[in-house]
Amino acid sequence: MGAAGTSERTTRDPVTADALLMTALTVALAGFGGLFWVIAGHLQNTHEVGVAGTLFSSIMVLCFAAQFGVDRTLLAAMPHSDRPGSDFLLAVLTSGTAGCVLGTAFGLVLPHVAPATGPALAGAHPFVFGVLVAGAAVNLTTDAAFLSMRRVIDNFVITGIGMGLLKCGLPFLLAGSGAFGLVASVGLSTVIAALCCVVVIMRRLPRPQPLRHSALFRSELRLGASAWLANMVDFVPMLLLPVILVNAAGAAQNAIFFIGFQIVLMLNASAYVIGNAAFAEASRRPERAEEVIRHSAKVMAVVIGAGTVAVIVLARLLLLVFGSAYADQGVPTLRLLALGSVAMATAFWAITALRIRRRLRASVAVAIVSAGSATGLAFLLAGGGADATAVAWLAGHSSGALVGLFLATSRKGRA
Repeated sequence: MGAAGTSERTTRDPVTADALLMTALTVALAGFGGLFWVIAGHLQNTHEVGVAGTLFSSIMVLCFAAQFGVDRTLLAAMPHSDRPGSDFLLAVLTSGTAGCVLGTAFGLVLPHVAPATGPALAGAHPFVFGVLVAGAAVNLTTDAAFLSMRRVIDNFVITGIGMGLLKCGLPFLLAGSGAFGLVASVGLSTVIAALCCVVVIMRRLPRPQPLRHSALFRSELRLGASAWLANMVDFVPMLLLPVILVNAAGAAQNAIFFIGFQIVLMLNASAYVIGNAAFAEASRRPERAEEVIRHSAKVMAVVIGAGTVAVIVLARLLLLVFGSAYADQGVPTLRLLALGSVAMATAFWAITALRIRRRLRASVAVAIVSAGSATGLAFLLAGGGADATAVAWLAGHSSGALVGLFLATSRKGRA
């Protein structure tokens, strides 16, 4: 059959098709992200990169927090909604407003918790930070809409290519603004991409008159809330580990950890998008749910397994791209974080399987074990620097993976 047969099978398999497109989007984001941090590493010193890494990690977590479950509710309800335009627009307004409030509050509080970030968040910067978080939150909501509409290709063009090019150009314009200039480069490109995504999606949906949620959207709010809670718990280490490490070992050690984390981010994001593709297909066709779960496990094993081996083997070469200082000190950290991606992907597959089966409490429990273990170990080990913090990340997610596998493969978990 050859290539034509493979293409035909992929077309008939929405999980694989969407996963491939979303993986391409992830590769584009990771590629431009890597180029951005290479540029950042040459424009700023390790202290500024370390502070920017803390703020950037915070934006990633806060934009998920700002969803309050509307993204996952949208993903579940939009395929069969009689008011998709209203559902989408209200979801965007919810996440954008929440992102602005959370980002501003976080920007005002963080300098008191992590004094090293104080200069970057001086003056009006916390309010600008709130706008940047709002843009990232809206962008995340549009990801769910594109996936639900099976228009991931539009997302790839706008977010994967357009935003990436803009993000890599802005640091040269904001080079004199230190750590906050780096964060603003990412944030402004995300805000512009988010606005473009909203316009493109609304052009493809019925006009929202009057502006109110559909009954189907409201019926899926409980699922969205549980998914949001699991996501928030799972992202706690991403928010706290950089702060813990900055306070315990300094910004330079956090820079080593952060650059390593950026390299494995594509692996972590690949697990997330494969799980989302599986959830979207199970929502569209509930009768295929168990087949979708099994297939997503195979896809995730191949993608994450191959990627982890590649990162472990090429660790020093990958870090040399960012500078000799990272290559000299960061190889063990990067390899530990790569192994952690396997554990994280396993835990997230289990969470997705349990969520599809509506085992909502069990899915939250897996997230609590992973995040609680990683964060608790980081408090104990972060004084040992980036390597010790990477050990905490690996061990914490490994414990979550074991619990998740038990719950997802047990007879009750398959019921």
